[in-house]
Amino acid sequence: MSYSLKKWSLKEIVRPPLCILVLFARGSVTLTIQNPETKQAAVLEAQAFVRAATKPTDTEQNHEEEERNLWSDNAEDIFFSRRHKGLATSVVESGSPAYYEFKEFYAKYKFLRRHKLREESISHHVSSASKLSQGEQLKEESATIRHALVLFDDFRQKKTAALREKIAKDRAALPIHPYAATICATLRQHRMLLVAGDTGCGKSTQVPQFLLEGGFGKIACTQPRRIACYSLARRVGFETMNAYGTEIAYQVRFEGNKTNRTRILFLPEGLLLRQFSSNPTLSMYDVIVVDEVHERHLMGDFLLGVLKRLLSERADLHIVLMSATINAELFAKYFDAPSIQVKRRNFCGIPGKLYEVKIHYMSQGDDDKSLVDERLYQQRQNAEVKVICFAC
Repeated sequence: MSYSLKKWSLKEIVRPPLCILVLFARGSVTLTIQNPETKQAAVLEAQAFVRAATKPTDTEQNHEEEERNLWSDNAEDIFFSRRHKGLATSVVESGSPAYYEFKEFYAKYKFLRRHKLREESISHHVSSASKLSQGEQLKEESATIRHALVLFDDFRQKKTAALREKIAKDRAALPIHPYAATICATLRQHRMLLVAGDTGCGKSTQVPQFLLEGGFGKIACTQPRRIACYSLARRVGFETMNAYGTEIAYQVRFEGNKTNRTRILFLPEGLLLRQFSSNPTLSMYDVIVVDEVHERHLMGDFLLGVLKRLLSERADLHIVLMSATINAELFAKYFDAPSIQVKRRNFCGIPGKLYEVKIHYMSQGDDDKSLVDERLYQQRQNAEVKVICFAC
């Protein structure tokens, strides 16, 4: 297909997650398009391109070489090379997981197209006089990759649609979900919010997502233990369908996957205090969420004192305190917040959700019944012990 005949641009069809971040209040990472009608037309054109009985290029004759090199180095630079600002680097960057997923997809795509050519009885043996020039081969190869990228993007959307629907259903079933709008509105108005919810209500995983979807900037969520930082970062990354270690990340001592794109960071309280020593205003965060404040250990209490001072120094700082057994009156008095507003507006009491606890015992194999048999045990207890002495 000639480039002069195309009616759409690849960048109009496939959008990177960053674009979705801006268009939808920074809450979604779904690949989308600017015009659904343009996308539908591009998908239909790509499907017709697969079915078309066009003359195979020289690279389609050597199947073994295709398995090793699905596309040429020039096509690699045009579409996937970040160094050369390829056309598809926004979604399929060279070396990324999506890149290798697309390679598998493209191999099946070319096999399907070759099978269609065989059905149309088109010979794969082209004479040297009829071979395409290098420039024509690159145009044909680029057109093939271009249409394959459109189908690949459509395939990924359909593949994740069911998962996205299931995640949304599970989130909606959590007791804290109806309070999403209230939490964001109250925090914007008062800059300080106390959230009390029973164990299992979803506050640790959902509140950071509510704030992200509500338009807040970078969010730091402190946890008293390292293992909670790992598990929460993975879970929130899964629910937001972000690649692990991109927008959702964790950071602990000597370890972490934080990047410049990170929007929600789970970290221990001690590490946040360490950052405070180098940046006394914690200017890198817009919202600081302190989870499990009821534990009242040294690091946690010292952090609360630091945050109380920062509230008066930074007018753009927002603080959320969360716990299952929070003392609202105590914390409201400490942070100098109106007690009535804290109880009725700043304080969200959220019911919990109990989960069934099941106990599973590990199998110990076959026990020696002679050790537990009561009759044999009594025989051993009543047996006479004979001692034989030898004279030297």
